[in-house]
Amino acid sequence: MREIKFKYILQHDETGRIISRIFTIKQIETGKAQAWIKSCERWNVVDRLEFTGRKDKKGTDIYEGDITKTKDGYDICIDQAIYNTAHNKFMLTSTYSSKLAIGLGEYTDIEIEIIGNIHDNPELLEVEKWESCQSSSMQ
Repeated sequence: MREIKFKYILQHDETGRIISRIFTIKQIETGKAQAWIKSCERWNVVDRLEFTGRKDKKGTDIYEGDITKTKDGYDICIDQAIYNTAHNKFMLTSTYSSKLAIGLGEYTDIEIEIIGNIHDNPELLEVEKWESCQSSSMQ
């Protein structure tokens, strides 16, 4: 069974600075997350991102909203980790085509590397920066 935990994203009222902290479901249920949020005066919760149950090639936990670079031996793509309610699973969705998506638990031969997230690095999702998945032979 995968560990259930969430990354809370807070933004400062005046500066716009973003901070985050990870809580397990047990910590959330015992009030530790709420206590931390209350202690952060002038900060607002802007997102709660769930752990996908998968790690990237460096062993870093992948959360919803993480931006990843995936490599399957042929192509290198920039994707975003999302929860797809229609398929009831976490997926990596391509930045240039909503039709390109892979289930996070389905393919073990794909190399995944976290390169940012939607709050700290939204520019990584700009389609203009990525014309399409690039062939590995072009790298």
